[in-house]
Amino acid sequence: MNNIIIVCDEKEIADNLKSELMLLRKFDTIICTNFLNAKEIILQNKPGTILLYSTQITEEIINFIKEFKNIPMLYISEDYTDETLLNLYEAGISDYITTTQSQSEFLIKIMFCLRKNTETQKLES
Repeated sequence: MNNIIIVCDEKEIADNLKSELMLLRKFDTIICTNFLNAKEIILQNKPGTILLYSTQITEEIINFIKEFKNIPMLYISEDYTDETLLNLYEAGISDYITTTQSQSEFLIKIMFCLRKNTETQKLES
């Protein structure tokens, strides 16, 4: 069982992501939070992965990614430019996905992030 934290300021999108994840990942704990409370929630719950949704890449988001880059993070947005992707990867995201990608691709990328976290924990112990 893993903790998956969804960081998103748009409640409807967070709820949609959570309901989709609940169908795919029945035994995981899924927690939704906004950016304002995200740091506290992450520190309290030690997630296996973070799903980060935003419509814009701001300095605040880049700093957030850098702060938690040791936790596998999947960035979710409407679309991307090459420059945006470069900035996200340099900050430390594990992967990205657009809101238009298939449910199976979404699940595969989440499973990869969770596996990455498990392997990192094994190496650290």
